[in-house]
Amino acid sequence: KLVTVSFRAHAAGNGATRSARGCEKSIVERERTGDNWGKRLMETEIVIGWQERAPFLSGPMQLVSDLGPSTAFNVFLAGLFWCWSGRRMARVWVVNFVTMYFTSALKLVCHAPRPYWIHEDIRGLTRASGFGMPSGHAWVSAAVWGELARQFALRSVFILAVLIILGVGVSRVYLGVHSAAQVGVGLALGLLVIGLGPTLEARCRPWFEQLSFPKQLGAVFVACWGACLLVMGIRWGLSSYQIPPEWIAMALEKRPQDGPIHPLSLHSPIMSAAGLNGFMVGYLCLERWQKYRDAVSWRQRGWRLLLGGGLLGPYVYATRRFLKGELAVSLPFFAALALDYAYGFTIGLLVSLGIPLLFHRFRI
Repeated sequence: KLVTVSFRAHAAGNGATRSARGCEKSIVERERTGDNWGKRLMETEIVIGWQERAPFLSGPMQLVSDLGPSTAFNVFLAGLFWCWSGRRMARVWVVNFVTMYFTSALKLVCHAPRPYWIHEDIRGLTRASGFGMPSGHAWVSAAVWGELARQFALRSVFILAVLIILGVGVSRVYLGVHSAAQVGVGLALGLLVIGLGPTLEARCRPWFEQLSFPKQLGAVFVACWGACLLVMGIRWGLSSYQIPPEWIAMALEKRPQDGPIHPLSLHSPIMSAAGLNGFMVGYLCLERWQKYRDAVSWRQRGWRLLLGGGLLGPYVYATRRFLKGELAVSLPFFAALALDYAYGFTIGLLVSLGIPLLFHRFRI
């Protein structure tokens, strides 16, 4: 009887084990075939698959990613402002700063992780410290390259813009810093900006142009300072929010050279609002003083690129190094915000006023 009971208990145990394994297997299969699998595919599986199957694309994807928001991208836009059409490129610069601001603010609202922060099999192949939703590169690329295509009004530029927008989105997924869903939301918002931009300009521009020059400057300052207060309010609303330590640990493990992540930093939105402020102040002064004209010859464009790029590039590099230094990092909260604002303001002012005045001075 004892042997019989023992055998039956053993058989029951094996049956329970098989049942548990079968249940676990069915859950996994259900995840792969049901709704959960679709979410997993959008969030992680696409990234893992691309990184495992094409590791040789890391360098090219980084270059494609830099066709979106980056220092090189902003220098490129500055070159177009100096060498093509100041009035048309002013619209592109406004779109650039506004979308960079709103993407940074919306990241704080969503505070969603990047894929390589939460999945051990995903590598982070480029520096990224802010939150993941939505993709700022996808949003800004779609809006700015779309506006460039509108301003040039050439089929070749339109095709190039579409290829760059799609390429930037794909590169961000491959580099492990965004999921496909985050990129998709960014692209959708960029297309929304392209569609609503002309309507908003048609409604706001007549009101703005009928203001006197001092009131125009005042309106710009009020709008940009209001944007800073708005994002500071969002950050204050997240004062009780704690970044999961698992995100910080995994991000640091994947990219120790970048140091700990700081996704709650206000550096990016404050600098974007300040950049818009500086650019608009400079552009309004340039239009009022009438001391600047668009380049008309290739020789003139070449000299402008040489002088403007030679001044703007080293300035941006030196100031960014300073902002990452120990002195800037150790500043109190509001002092650091003021430093970020001054940095963004001077860059916008240099692009739209400081360097163009040098062109006028040297007659190029």
